Amino acid sequence: MANRRWSTWDLIYLGLLIIAVPAGIFHLVQGRYAQAIMAAAAVVVGVVVLVTGWLRPAETAVTAAVARAAAPVTRRPTREPERLPSGRLREWLPLSILAGFAATGAATTVLIGAWGLVVRPLAGVLPAGSTLQRWFDGMANNVLTETAAVNLPLALLVHFAAGIAWAILYALFVEPRLSGPGWRRGLIFSFVPWLASLVVFFPLAGAGFFGLNLGAGPLPIIGNLILHLVYGAVLGETYVVQQTLTETGIGPGREEWILSHAERLMAWAIIPGFVLGALLALIGRPLIAETASNVLVAILGGLLGSAVGLLIGSYAGLSPAQESKPAERTP
Repeated sequence: MANRRWSTWDLIYLGLLIIAVPAGIFHLVQGRYAQAIMAAAAVVVGVVVLVTGWLRPAETAVTAAVARAAAPVTRRPTREPERLPSGRLREWLPLSILAGFAATGAATTVLIGAWGLVVRPLAGVLPAGSTLQRWFDGMANNVLTETAAVNLPLALLVHFAAGIAWAILYALFVEPRLSGPGWRRGLIFSFVPWLASLVVFFPLAGAGFFGLNLGAGPLPIIGNLILHLVYGAVLGETYVVQQTLTETGIGPGREEWILSHAERLMAWAIIPGFVLGALLALIGRPLIAETASNVLVAILGGLLGSAVGLLIGSYAGLSPAQESKPAERTP
């Protein structure tokens, strides 16, 4: 079960479970305790089902086991990228920079969406003076958000620089020492920058240790953890995305062409991602910075869009659509 790949439906199911959390909180603060308990129970049971695969048909596992047993011994499910004697990937520096950029963009997109669609609205609709209202108001209006709003370009630069720096450290020291799929390696690593942000960055920024000076209770710790888990999962999976390339039926020359094709798509995906991100940022400007100029908002959205485009392009380049390459000539 630990080696099972999550399908698209698994990810959609996980997204619904995540949405159920704020829904349960909303029912709780509105005094609808029965609905809140039902939402909490659904989340707990749903997570257990998702992780354990409890409701999956038994024949699925049997069929998969039979298929693996019938496969030729020389077949391997994935391709391990070329590594140096130190255990690092051969091109670890450029790959880590690209992965760090994509991971930071993904985490920033989640941050902006959560702040604009969840935190600020809840701070305004929760009963005034209640504990949850004070927590969400502390999350929406604090020294961190005010500093970022005053100097958004500098905040954005520092944010992406830190994300790329952590990615380089991950590729240099951590990733070669971990095992398992890329997303799991990244999730394990994400606890390091998460703790560093709580005990180093927050105090330096005036938020206090663990963000206690924000007056938001445990929300800074929980929210920061979610953002770093997103960052770690995207970082780890994007960094070793070449491992998804199956070797079955692909010769060495064809593998080289496929990887080159993937790199080209990653580069080209940045351009439409930037344009689309800029347009979406201008449309959703109130969620980002109401007082910022249109140019600044477009640049911010473009950076986030290009990061997401890079992530999508890295997987699209390794899709099965490689038949357009002419067949290799046999000697």
